[in-house]
Parts: sequence; structure tokens; C-alpha cells
Amino acid sequence: MTTTGQRRNDFRRLRRGTVFDPQVFDDELRYVFGESWLFVAHESEIPETGDYVVRKMGDDEVIVCRSKGGDVRVMLNSCAHRGTQLCRTDRGSATNFRCMYHGWVYDTDGNLRGIRNRRLFPPEVDPSRHGLTTATVASYQGLIFATWSTEGLEFSEWLGDMAFYLDALLDKCGDGWEVVGEPLRWRTKCNWKLSVENFGFDSLHLDTLHANPIKLGVFGAGDAKPTAYTVTTGGGHGVTATKLPADGDPRYPGYPSELVAEFGGRGSAAQRWFAADNVVCKGNVFPNLSFIELVHDTTGDPEAPPVAAFMLRLAQPVGPTATDIWMWILVPRAAESRWKRWSQESLVRTLGVSGTFEPDDLANAASVSSVNTGTRASQGDFLFFGGAHVEPQSEVAGHQLPGRVHVAPLNTEVLQREFFREWTDRLPGTAGDR
Repeated sequence: MTTTGQRRNDFRRLRRGTVFDPQVFDDELRYVFGESWLFVAHESEIPETGDYVVRKMGDDEVIVCRSKGGDVRVMLNSCAHRGTQLCRTDRGSATNFRCMYHGWVYDTDGNLRGIRNRRLFPPEVDPSRHGLTTATVASYQGLIFATWSTEGLEFSEWLGDMAFYLDALLDKCGDGWEVVGEPLRWRTKCNWKLSVENFGFDSLHLDTLHANPIKLGVFGAGDAKPTAYTVTTGGGHGVTATKLPADGDPRYPGYPSELVAEFGGRGSAAQRWFAADNVVCKGNVFPNLSFIELVHDTTGDPEAPPVAAFMLRLAQPVGPTATDIWMWILVPRAAESRWKRWSQESLVRTLGVSGTFEPDDLANAASVSSVNTGTRASQGDFLFFGGAHVEPQSEVAGHQLPGRVHVAPLNTEVLQREFFREWTDRLPGTAGDR
């Protein structure tokens, strides 16, 4: 096993072999995914009583269901009797869940309601003690999180200052957001952490790895020179807003004018500043929920109006060098259907598995994973020096912002350092190794 201890405690270096170590991967499933709040679904995916989707929490398959009482329940997709998979389709609607093996029946809260051939079981078999294994659930801005931990932080404590930034981005739409279409899924030959730090944190690769789509004018920023505001909020969470120069009233590029009129009236002044004038805003909620809000031209024509888009992306661990990517496209519920379609298409064409950006990222992540598991290569370090010389701020543009804010022409590698610091803290046997 490769130790997760660091040669330096500033996390500018990370031993490469640690990232791909099979024992570390097993520890991640137990101590990171087994004890964290994990994103499982969006409220709009299960709007009605009995609606359900089947998702993963780490390596466990779960049912995310709207119960009869209207609450969201998250339960292991495994019969309490002999372990048979209950739901075999990705989504659906049900009044109860019946095991195909022996006919045990559970309600939408996970309670055992019926035992077939009940007379064959002794009287002391109490149905109330044999319901489905359930997780603790929290819903925030339409995002559904769940955890197996019974001793960890409450969700509000877990999210901490990151709540300020999620509110700034998601609460600007008074009618909320909804998922359009099905979540897209694909498997990549890389470690889940590489996917998180590349998509959620890194922008330094854009003009090299993605040089061709950038030259084609996919982004709608024109000739403007944006500034990146990178925020670490603690707990491994972080966000970067890449902003256009301020020019009069706040702008929300790419959003319909009828929605923009509402945006400026919600949230605090600091939140409105953070949400406005962004070309790209992206980040990650530890451990593996990344998000991005961006504006780009769906055709590459510089004369075409820009279109805004918002995406959630989950890096689901499969193995040390295998990850399932889940992609949800969110649109303002109040937007007209044509604009929703434009926003959806713009993301599929760029960040979808066959888009102009994602194939570059897939190839790069797979190559990093394939050449760094060897005996010699695994002893080297990944380097995260970017922005180490930039002093953090708490006040920007006259606004007090939670967390530590780093201002630079592009986002730095400070978010990677904070992510791996939190990741290391959650793994066993690391505190004394630093």
C-alpha cells in the first residue's frame, strides 16, 4: 500500500501512486464515500408520490424515492430478506416495492409491509425491524444529498460557507430549476479524483487541451479580459467565478431577458455580485459533485447570441482507474421551452461525451491514469504549485465574501490543494505521516 502521507503539509505535491492505489480506493469507499454527504438526485426527477430513480452512493446501489408523505427517501436497493435487487430499472413510479424472489413488500418509506407465506416464519419476526436500510437525507436548492453516517456533521455544517455560493447561483431563479432530459452517463478510464480536479477546479488547461474549440469561439466572452475569483470554503469545497469586467448594471450573459429582470432582486448584494457578469462559474462540493454555469455560442458563430447553461456532474468511483460520469442539465423552470432546448443542446455539443471538449478531457485523464501506475512513475509527485504566491482576500469589489478568495487572471491550483487536504484528512493513518 502506498502511504497517503505528504512530504510537505502544504499539498503542493501529491504522491502519484497514492491516487491509484487499490488499498486507498477501498479506504475511500469506506471513509470518504461511506461518511460523506453524497449527491444522489435532483428534486425535479421525482416530482410525484412514488416516483423513483436508482443511483449509487459510493459502491452501493440505492433507490431515491418520493414517499407517500412527500418526503424523499434513500434506501439500499436490496431486499432485507435475502438481498435481491428490488428495482431493476433506472427510474419509474411505484406504490410499493415487491421483491421478485420471495415476495416481500416494502412501502415507499422502506417499511416492510408484507411477508409472503408469513405462517412459515416464527411470530417473533417483527416486520418493523426488517425494513430497507435507509440513509439520512437532506435537500438543498433542489439538490438531494444522502449519507450513511450517523455520527458525522449535519448537512448545514458539512456544506458550511459553500452554501453562500450555491445560493448565489441557484436561488436567483425564483421558480427554481429543473432537470431537462435524462442524465447522461459514460465510463472513463481514470481515477475519480482526476475527474473532479480537472472539471471542478482546473481552467489552466483550456487554451492548450481545448485549443481548437476555443479558437472557434465556443465561449461567448468575445474579446473581453475576464478575471478569476477562486474561493476555498473549507471542507474540500471550492468555486471559481471567471468574470467579465464590470460595466454598469450587473449582466447575466446568455439568460432570457424576462428572467434577468428577476435575478437582481434576490440574495444579498455580495451574492448578486458573485452571480453576475460570469463567463464561467464552476466548482465542486466534496467529494465528487462538480457543477458549471457558463455562457457559450452553440454554433461557434461570433454574431450569434450567447446561451447560458448549468450542469451538474458526478464522478462516480468504479475502481482505481475507472469512473462513471453522470451529467445533469439544469434549466430555469420558468424559461420557455425553446430556450431550454438551446441550453440543453449547447451543453451536449460541448461537454457531452461526444462534444467539442469532453473527448479531450477523457483522453487526457485516461493517459494520466495509464502511465502513472508503473513502479517508477508511481513514486513521482503530482505538482500543484499554481497560485501558491497569491495572497487570499476576504473583501472583493467592496463585498465581504465567505471563505478565502484568490484573485488572478485564471483560476489557480489552490482548490486542488484544499481538495486533497480534505481527502487526506478523511483517510486512516495519515495524520502522523505529514
